[in-house]
Amino acid sequence: AAMRVARDMNSQQMASILFGYATLFFLQDVDQPSIYAVVWNLVCSLEVRDFNREQLCMLFHVHLMHQFFGSLRSATVKYPEWLMTEARDAWMHNVQSNNTVSRPQQELASVFESLGVQQKLERVTADGYFSMDIYLPDHDVAVEFDGPT
Repeated sequence: AAMRVARDMNSQQMASILFGYATLFFLQDVDQPSIYAVVWNLVCSLEVRDFNREQLCMLFHVHLMHQFFGSLRSATVKYPEWLMTEARDAWMHNVQSNNTVSRPQQELASVFESLGVQQKLERVTADGYFSMDIYLPDHDVAVEFDGPT
């Protein structure tokens, strides 16, 4: 039944279902349904051109969850060859280009500065996979600031 449902999915649905189930699996301890592995196998059979940049980023995000939480929770999947090239590059481009500093972020950084706490705005992690809104290097703490939108 999982294969019958999965083969009718488009690339957006595949990326979304993998992201959703990976999030539930790793963060909420929800068992992965059989369709999870079936969808990964379908993704592996596709070409990178079958996915847009957003979908590539979602798939790479799932890969990062597997890498980070893999030692805590077993989840074995097969990845397509292009995941560590084109999908990673799409992810890293997104990290580099989507790091604007808002006025509220600047204000919070000023509060840290007035308290004598060294801070850096929009610092990218050493591996290039994430951008921290505010980084406090003396404390090795990242602050994610979701202000009013």
